[in-house]
Parts: sequence; C-alpha cells; structure tokens
Amino acid sequence: MLMTINIVFEYICPVLIMFWIVISLARLAGVTESSGPAVKGLLLLLSLLAALYPIRGLSASDYMLSVNPGFSIGSAVLLLIIVCNRIFHTKLLTDKDLKRFAIWNILISIVVFVPALGFTGLDIYAMGYGSYVLFVVMALITIFLVFQKSSLSYIFITYIVAFNLKLLISENFFDYITDGVLFFISIGVLIAVSRRTGSNYS
Repeated sequence: MLMTINIVFEYICPVLIMFWIVISLARLAGVTESSGPAVKGLLLLLSLLAALYPIRGLSASDYMLSVNPGFSIGSAVLLLIIVCNRIFHTKLLTDKDLKRFAIWNILISIVVFVPALGFTGLDIYAMGYGSYVLFVVMALITIFLVFQKSSLSYIFITYIVAFNLKLLISENFFDYITDGVLFFISIGVLIAVSRRTGSNYS
C-alpha cells in the first residue's frame, strides 16, 4: 500500500508539468481564454495521456523522472498553484504569498545544495535525516505562519504531514521541501510575479 502511494506521488509532478506545457500552448493559441469546462476537461485529459502514454517504452513522465528522480512536495504545490491559475484562473495564493513562497524555495535550495556541492565544510542536507534542530525550526516557522494567518502555513503543514506519512520514497526531510527543479521554477515564478506586481503599481 505504501509503495503504491509512493509511486502515485512520484508521478504527480511530471503530470503537472505536462499539464502546464499543454495548457500554456493552448493559451498561446487562445483556446483556454474563452473555452468552457468541457474544453478545459479535454485539455486535462490530453495532458494526462501525454504524460503517461509510453513512447518507445517510456512515457514523458518517465523521461522527466530520469532527469530529476525525486520531486519534492514543494514542487507539487508550486506546480499545482501554476496549473490552477492557468486553466481555472484560481489563485491558491495571493501574489504576495506566492512571491514569498518562491523566495523561500530559492533560499532553502541554496542553503541545502551549495554545501552539498562541497563549497563549505557543512553538510546541511544530512540534517534532514532526523535532526531535531531542523524539525524545531520548521515547527517554529509553521507556528509563526499560522499565527500570521498566512496561506503559506498550509504548505508548511503539508511538508510535515507528508514526511510523517512517508509519502515520498526519501527518508530525508529536505527532499520533501525542495529539489533542483523547484529552484529553477521558483526563479521563473519570482520574476513573473515581480513583473506583474511591478506593472500594477506603475
């Protein structure tokens, strides 16, 4: 049962990425702007087929997983936010919170991955294997966001719940928070949101 759940979560991000690609192409063609639920449902179905249908033995999702074997909960959340905004025009986060989330993803990725590349003598990534310091820090951040009534608190709660339920294959808490793909997507999101909010004030 647990292995089945792990496999399902493994494919969530590749499927969402394919949704994003198909929806973006359709939007460029002007399809989703005036389309109804039936057309949007068809786009989602086509995206699902494109993500999972095998080509020469491997699906598009398998190719994505070969490039980035471990997608984080953070990636799943950010991609879900993007897809919901693109096809349903529903903002799961305000621009302010989305910008904060993107900045968090970028900073935590730098903190974790730069030492892992050997540029410092620290091994921050190793703390993800059960260090009480990390869990205390994450708990304090989560409590702070809850008291601030920020929507970001739900994301941080999701990190903790997902790790406790072992929804991913990894035993490292950092793998639930971030991954390489999330770092680059967050940079793109930060640039896009900054431009959008900047144009609103101009």
